[in-house]
Amino acid sequence: MTPFAEPVRTPRTFEAATEEILAAIARARLRSGDRLPNEGDLAQQLAISKPTLRQALRVLERSGVLAVRPGKGGGIFVASELLPYDVVSANVGLETQNVIEILRGRRILETAVAHEACATAMPSDIEELQRTIRLLWESGGDRQRFTRGDAMFHQALAHATHNRLLVETMRSVARQLAPLLDIKPGVCHLDQPAHRRTSAPALRKSMA
Repeated sequence: MTPFAEPVRTPRTFEAATEEILAAIARARLRSGDRLPNEGDLAQQLAISKPTLRQALRVLERSGVLAVRPGKGGGIFVASELLPYDVVSANVGLETQNVIEILRGRRILETAVAHEACATAMPSDIEELQRTIRLLWESGGDRQRFTRGDAMFHQALAHATHNRLLVETMRSVARQLAPLLDIKPGVCHLDQPAHRRTSAPALRKSMA
């Protein structure tokens, strides 16, 4: 069976996914009310994560191209036979701006979290940070291993503050950043992870 969509792999993945879904709708000559593949199948065909797919679907739904219906009998449906490329482009811009705001917010929050961790980290916290940093170094360029290690580091750093609000806030930011895992490393120059600015030795020194 010929897949509905083709894989996308560019520095700006959700934008490419948005464009490929539009192109696939045109290729298949879908009409209003026609159903697209389910979320899992579509993400697999595009070779992207579900969070990134949802980001693209959000843009297309906001543009009036698709209707995403939850629950039994739901799915992803074509909402209009007219493909408003200008509106889609504008909404892609809005989504990109949202990503930039999240990255800037994370950078500010991480600075505060790292500062607090320097004052509150226990020896067990230092050991966990060392372990996650070691996992990052041992990822060997494997994107999946690196992103998992990166998530573990940020979680460990937040827990080192012993502040539940900061832990929950950083967890919320991580969920919002999930689509960025599909973006090629180095593209998001605004995002400078805390493990590049904070080290276990620095935390240990602050405790001395």
